[in-house]
Amino acid sequence: MQQALKDLERAYTNFFSKRAAYPRFRKKGQRDSFRYPDPKQIKLDQGNDRLFLPKLGWMHYRNSRDVLGEVRNVTVSESGGKWFVSTRRRARSSSQCPVRLASMSASPVLQRSATARFSKR
Repeated sequence: MQQALKDLERAYTNFFSKRAAYPRFRKKGQRDSFRYPDPKQIKLDQGNDRLFLPKLGWMHYRNSRDVLGEVRNVTVSESGGKWFVSTRRRARSSSQCPVRLASMSASPVLQRSATARFSKR
């Protein structure tokens, strides 16, 4: 919720500064996503393919690639009826490539939890 308000404030600031067009609002259920910007809240257990997110708990995921370095933030998004988790990380050393996104597909546990939490039934 706080990230959504920050995004809205940034969109209006850009609009009134003549850097962008008027903000477009998203309909409920289209391009649903939310972020966890605090790395202290996120726990990643790659050995057991588990991810801990506040209010959702521990979830299993299918790892499409290893997350190297320190996790900075996590974005959970829905696409095609499936939930996906993207991580932004900080590289461990200067010899590694710069910050990149690693994509992970979440398990049905996340689908049930997020749907139960964020949809009206």
